[in-house]
Amino acid sequence: MPTLNKIHHHCISMKSSLLFLLFFSPLLSQLIWIGFNISIFWTANIHLPSVRHCRFDNFGSFAPSGPHA
Repeated sequence: MPTLNKIHHHCISMKSSLLFLLFFSPLLSQLIWIGFNISIFWTANIHLPSVRHCRFDNFGSFAPSGPHA
C-alpha cells in the first residue's frame, strides 16, 4: 500500500506542476526572451569596444603624431 500511495502522490504533483507550467509559460517565455536579448546585448557590448579600439589604433598609426610629425 505505501508504494501505491507514493505513486498517487507523484501523479498529483505532476498534474500540479503541469498546471503551474501552463499558467506561467507566457511569463517564462517572456523572461527567457528578455534574458536572450540581454545576453546578446552583453556580447555586443564586449565586442564593440575592442573593434572601436582597433579602428582608433589604425587611425592613430596613420595620423602624424609624436616626434615624426
